[in-house]
Amino acid sequence: MTELTIGEALVGLLEDYGVDTIFGIPGVHNVEMYRALPRSKINHVLTRHEQGAGFMADGYARATGKPGVCFTITGPGLTNILTPIGQAWSDSSNLLVISSALDVVDSAQGRGRLHEMRSQLQAAQSVTVHASRAYTSNDVQDAVARAFSNFASTRPRPTYLEIPLDLFTQSAGGAWKAHRLPQRPLASQQQIDTAAHMLQAAKTPFIILGGGALAAGESALKIAVATGAVILTTTAGKGSVPADHSHVWGYKLGHPQVQDALQKSDCILAVGTELSETDFWNGHLRLNAPMIRIDIDADALVRPHAATLPILADATTTMKSVADQFGSEVPCHATAPRSDDDDLRRTLTQVLGVIRDSLPDDTVVASDMTQ
Repeated sequence: MTELTIGEALVGLLEDYGVDTIFGIPGVHNVEMYRALPRSKINHVLTRHEQGAGFMADGYARATGKPGVCFTITGPGLTNILTPIGQAWSDSSNLLVISSALDVVDSAQGRGRLHEMRSQLQAAQSVTVHASRAYTSNDVQDAVARAFSNFASTRPRPTYLEIPLDLFTQSAGGAWKAHRLPQRPLASQQQIDTAAHMLQAAKTPFIILGGGALAAGESALKIAVATGAVILTTTAGKGSVPADHSHVWGYKLGHPQVQDALQKSDCILAVGTELSETDFWNGHLRLNAPMIRIDIDADALVRPHAATLPILADATTTMKSVADQFGSEVPCHATAPRSDDDDLRRTLTQVLGVIRDSLPDDTVVASDMTQ
């Protein structure tokens, strides 16, 4: 059997990490990544544009929970896919983009090579949690291992790897195998007990669910019912809990009355959310109420709102542990505030209400960020 090239071994390695779908466009500059695809069990989705490949991979990641993987080419292939990579960064999606790059001997030397850029790597670094360039067979294996380690244990974010053209055809050498991956951190029992105590003692508790808490809705409802808490969601957190539940106000973080109620609360549980300007539509708001924050991102736990109890841990597992501390039911402590919207917002609310009433509850709605 002919020894595999690095380009061929890469496909087998991705398959070993559980990749079953790759999005992209084959071309002269990445054909070596495609040679082994017909022999693998990986399905390839051909797109008309690299931007489409990136957005499809992002959607795949959100729908399946698996990382979305893309193959692209040097120069314009990468710049075309930067927009969906940036979206995946903003929306916390696991994306692995693997691109070809110019030969090591010719990189960024201004010799007029096809698709030459001054630095593909620096362009990719601006929208990824980690971007690397491979120079050896081991570099490729290590970069892929690092990507999947991050996917398994940290906040979802895109990763980038570029492989020079002259490296693809070199001998892979040895057996390429997936590494055992770490798990997400777990909260300590002391943190679980403290969080439960704070919520139990609160008279006006609120729960805020973000995009990182989409799988924690059942636990959030159990906590809310047991403590009388109100559940709010960010835009990214919509769908985590039923909108018509008696304890759910949904996405109302932009309402001044809700922001005032949060400031007066004696305990806020914020889960999987940055609590950012786009959540409140208020870049100056700082919540000063006692707050429990549960997040997989250490940076999110400390900015911009301070936490009384910051918990660096997986949101779904931690919320279940906290919910298991409760039993009996308590009525919701507050009623949703009446809207003080202007005529335009009232009209839009009526339109959206008609659409909502016309669609099944499990309809997936994809919307633009602004108007």
